[in-house]
Amino acid sequence: MKTRLLAAAALLSTSLLALGLQPAHADDAGRAPDAGRLDSGLQILAAAAERGQPLTEQTAADGGHGAKVLTGARLEHGDVLVNVYVDGSVTSAAAALQGLGMRVTGTSDRAPERLVAGWLPATRLLDATALSGTRAILTVHAGTDAADGTDAGSVLSQGDAIHHGPQARALGATGAGVKVGVISDSINQQAGGVATSQASGDLPSSVSVLADDPGQSDEGRAMAEIIYDEAPGITQMYFSTGTVSAAGKAASINNLVASGVKVIADDIFYLDEPMFQDGQVAQAVDAAKAAGVSYFASAGNRAKQSWEGTYNGGADEDFDPGAGTDTIQSLGNFNGTSPYISLQWAEPWSAATTDLALDWYVDDVLVATPDANNIVSGIPNEVEQITFSGVHNVGIGIRRVSGTGTPKLKYIAGGVSTFTIQQFPTDSNAINPDAASAAGSMAVAASNWSTPTSPEPYSSRGPSITRRFDSLGNVLTTPVVRPKPALDAADAVATSVPGFNPFGGTSAATPSAAGIAALIRSANPTLSVDVVAAILTNPAYGLDCTPTAGQPDLDCGSGFIQADSMVAAAKDASPPAVTSATTPAGGPGGWFSGTVSVSWAVADGDSPVYAMTGCAAATFSAPGTSSCSATSVGGTTSKSLVIRIDRTKPTKVKFKGIKKHYAHGTRPVKKKVKCKARDGESGIVSCKIKGFKATPGKHTIKAVATNGAGLKTTKRFTYTID
Repeated sequence: MKTRLLAAAALLSTSLLALGLQPAHADDAGRAPDAGRLDSGLQILAAAAERGQPLTEQTAADGGHGAKVLTGARLEHGDVLVNVYVDGSVTSAAAALQGLGMRVTGTSDRAPERLVAGWLPATRLLDATALSGTRAILTVHAGTDAADGTDAGSVLSQGDAIHHGPQARALGATGAGVKVGVISDSINQQAGGVATSQASGDLPSSVSVLADDPGQSDEGRAMAEIIYDEAPGITQMYFSTGTVSAAGKAASINNLVASGVKVIADDIFYLDEPMFQDGQVAQAVDAAKAAGVSYFASAGNRAKQSWEGTYNGGADEDFDPGAGTDTIQSLGNFNGTSPYISLQWAEPWSAATTDLALDWYVDDVLVATPDANNIVSGIPNEVEQITFSGVHNVGIGIRRVSGTGTPKLKYIAGGVSTFTIQQFPTDSNAINPDAASAAGSMAVAASNWSTPTSPEPYSSRGPSITRRFDSLGNVLTTPVVRPKPALDAADAVATSVPGFNPFGGTSAATPSAAGIAALIRSANPTLSVDVVAAILTNPAYGLDCTPTAGQPDLDCGSGFIQADSMVAAAKDASPPAVTSATTPAGGPGGWFSGTVSVSWAVADGDSPVYAMTGCAAATFSAPGTSSCSATSVGGTTSKSLVIRIDRTKPTKVKFKGIKKHYAHGTRPVKKKVKCKARDGESGIVSCKIKGFKATPGKHTIKAVATNGAGLKTTKRFTYTID
């Protein structure tokens, strides 16, 4: 799509009058309500609430082209799920919001997201902007990977067999003693809930529901069944919903950890969590890992539906990487669907100084969208969604609203079946930015159980994500690059939960991996979380699905995991073999005569070597010590090599048992002829006589003295026999 000039009349007005919003209320402190503190979708909802209109899925029409802009808001009995970003005390802000009728689902007092999340009556949205602690109010955008449309009991997951679950259990691992947690939408809402799955033998007798989300699909129950299929020895499972805000999800993570779980499977994503720094969810995941939890997060179901670039500094982003100019990027042709975009730019979260807007184009006509972000919030994120019927070509534009920065840009697209960006694609990583991107998680890719070495086309690709700021918003001197996804597991599997047979997407693959982690941890409860991760991500214990054998790649990480090999590795009782080699080889006394290079070889055929210290090659030009310590599941082997260097040859070589002249009839006795020498460093390891003769005549013998470094000194002696 080429740049087009549009008349101002084609734009949808975003003024307060057009939305029907009037600053009619004021808080006790006298601050006037400010609709500019609401994102565009909430402005639409607030206007409808002010007019007394029913609060259903509110939309803004495009002026006759059939496309509508969705607010993206989740509504429940007139309440809307929001994040209220806070200046000052989060506790005080939460109390004030509760005074307006807000049902708080979570709070975060940690940078970069200091906020209160919860259900706020839409009729009080404007009143909430008048509270002295309110910086901005934004819509909560949450989802599960299966919700993107791709994404031991009565029903057995086919993934158990292809993951070699029966063979792993034959080694004695069942998941016994391992508490497992699940984060998804709900677990006890549909078709009899947990009790139905327990009655059919698809869940253990003890399932603790810490928090559920009423009316949801019970995707969490389907996940729990997959885990229990693979690890039927589990006796305690825990569930906590992740769909009531990112702050609520972080609280769920913390509560599961407090309950003692050692494995968590999570398929909830927030595309409005920071993409360039760790937000509250990523920080909660890292804290869980630090507490000894193996954390598995769905990588996402958005293939390579991501674009990255750097803002060109003009009024509109130029997508054309060449000499031309094109400020409208065509995504492709879509048939009656609801695509969404989450756009972010690399400025500190909650402190951004650049405000960018995302515009939608349908068949080359602008569907005007209000600026969902606002400079007041300091949130460098735009989340927009449209819906339409029929086949249309869809494009986007990125427009500067304020600020002068030229930050790096990234968006992830979804809401439609898997597609390739039609124009100027960069095929960038589409890994979910919250839990899956955390340092402490293993992001899980998906392969159909029947074709385990071929990742699903929709499984989000890597090969890595990049963090450019620390959690406080400070620019990192060196950006942090994290390889993602970590591994691959089965989807398209059966469960007993209605609507999840088959169960596809990385939401199904994630519990497949978590079940195997439970087997590993039950096989050897002493293993640390890092060792468990080392086993799970070792290419030797998986089916290779990469172009380069044995090498992780952007499609499936280390490969499609195999439970039996991993359980066997967890039970390894033999430490690694550690051997050294030198160039050149040492002398006969173990000394060296000059500069020496030392290399180490470490091997363990039974389990991964997950820690090595001092094992890198090194060169010594002076005496020293080279040490190598290597650790596998079987234990630790440590070896040292003392480097001794002697550059001086032996001295004071002398002969014994021989004289210069022998009269006729006399001669030297060979066994009595010897030599000796001195060496103050490496010592003399040998002194040999060569050329001895006992016949009449004049003879010369040699004494060859060798020190511990292999250096030699030769001395000659002449004698005569008459």
